[in-house]
Amino acid sequence: MKIIETGIDEIVDYLHKKGSSSLRKLSKKFDYPEDVIEEWSRALEEHGVVEIDYCIRGTRIKIVEKESKDKAKEKLKRDKEEDYVCGDCGRTFGTEHGLCTHRGMKHGESD
Repeated sequence: MKIIETGIDEIVDYLHKKGSSSLRKLSKKFDYPEDVIEEWSRALEEHGVVEIDYCIRGTRIKIVEKESKDKAKEKLKRDKEEDYVCGDCGRTFGTEHGLCTHRGMKHGESD
């Protein structure tokens, strides 16, 4: 069975190895824009996987050690499988690692 890893999985794995990293370094290492890494980090922070430290020298992302890697991934998997309902159109949509993936926000387009 082939396991598919996302950019978020790669970042979580990296942070488990290193403990923490700057937003800029994660962006360069994994070739994602800083705003994307920050959005993913905020979602991970909401789920208790990382902590974000905004300081003068830049933004640092730190893994939360109280949860093991397996528990953190299991929590993300459960959150990924949840469905949500759009408050505007009433359609249900899924999430990816807690990030809303509702497409066609003009509500005239299909997901």
